[in-house]
Amino acid sequence: MPVRLTVTETEAGQVWDRRFGEQNFSSVQEIAGGFLAERYGRGTLLLRVFVCNGAVHYEPAGAKLFGITLPKFLSPRVSGVVVATDDGWQVDVEFAAPGLGRLCAYQARLSWK
Repeated sequence: MPVRLTVTETEAGQVWDRRFGEQNFSSVQEIAGGFLAERYGRGTLLLRVFVCNGAVHYEPAGAKLFGITLPKFLSPRVSGVVVATDDGWQVDVEFAAPGLGRLCAYQARLSWK
């Protein structure tokens, strides 16, 4: 499936527009309280970002809904690994929800264009 990513800098942060085939998915990312905060509508995921063995890792650090911090047992989990390639990145992402487990996962190779 073709994947397209466009990142736009705004006053609110970086807008990440992702397109998976015919489906669009957008979020806004910014640094908040030492974490990467990624907002999707009324929800926000807080991610711990670190580098290990040359790869950038994203681990869940918390979640908010309508500005209210969710307890860990109710928080969705997103994790990912990004590795640089000669012409872009290799991305592996997983999204899971409490009580439901893994909802989706994807791998993509993104090239500079």
